[in-house]
Formats: sequence, structure tokens, C-alpha cells
Amino acid sequence: MSLNLLPNAAKFQNDKIKVKKRVGLIVIIILSLQVLLLLTVFVWNLIVKDFVTRNTKRYKESVAVYESLSNKLVLSYKLKQGIGILSGIFDTRFKYSDVFDKIDELFPPGVDLVSFELKGKKSFVLEGSTFGFESLDEIEDIIERIKEGKDKNFRSVNLSSLLVVDDHWSFRMEVFLR
Repeated sequence: MSLNLLPNAAKFQNDKIKVKKRVGLIVIIILSLQVLLLLTVFVWNLIVKDFVTRNTKRYKESVAVYESLSNKLVLSYKLKQGIGILSGIFDTRFKYSDVFDKIDELFPPGVDLVSFELKGKKSFVLEGSTFGFESLDEIEDIIERIKEGKDKNFRSVNLSSLLVVDDHWSFRMEVFLR
């Protein structure tokens, strides 16, 4: 127990000083908390701005990469489509050089081919001439071989005309490729 022998005015003055100290301490604590809160908000704002700036930069880079890739993909798709169309055309086109080789192999050396006419996609009208019966026999053998299906290049043949003038034989035939 403590004994207080101070007069009432001094006691009141002492209590007033203690309250002032406490209020001052509370004000300092509140001001410190406000300053600390203000610094925290400022630092948080800087961190958020930095985060937003970095992500915006990454987003713009990603969009630029995506746009360049999308342009490349569209170009690649168009090129592939064009190549596909061209390869389809080249695959389905008719190869005349092969036909000339097949027709050249068809006739023996003594037979002269006078004309060659494209009648349909795989049919041709051929006119030729030869001298003597031996070459004519060879042409008949060729016609029989094609009609029997023994020739790998030709499906059928129609001999439309055969003329002879002084041992010079002229013929006209239509051949159909396989």
C-alpha cells in the first residue's frame, strides 16, 4: 500500500500529466500505425503496378508470337492446299509421252505411222502404211493379241479400214488404252 500525502490539486495535476502522457503515447502509436499502413499501401501499389506491367508485356509478346504463328500457319495451310491441288492435277493428267512410247512399241520396224489422232481420253485413231505381206501379217498378229487381252498396254482395237495399192498397204485403226 502506498501512502499519497500530496494535496488534491497536485494529485489532479499529476493525474492530468499521466493522462497527457498516455494520450500522447496513443497518438504516437496511432500516427505510427497510419504511417505504417500508408507505407504498406504504397509498397503494395508498387508491387501490383510492377506485376501488371510485367504481365501486360508478356501478354503483348504472346499475342505477337501468336499472330506471327497464325500468319505462318495460314500461309502453310494455303501452300499445302495448293500443293495438294497441283499433285491431284499431276496425278490425274494424261501422260502423252507414255502413249507415244506404247504406240512406238506396238508396231514393228517395217510399219510407218502416218497419223496419230486423239479421239477420247484413252482412245486414239492411228493411220499407217507398210509394204508387203510380212508386215501386214505382223499387224494382224498385233490386232489378235490385243483382242485376246494379251497386251498389257491396250484394252481393245478396231480396224476400220485396210487398203492396198501396188503392194502398199494402208490401214486405219482405233486403239483403246487400259
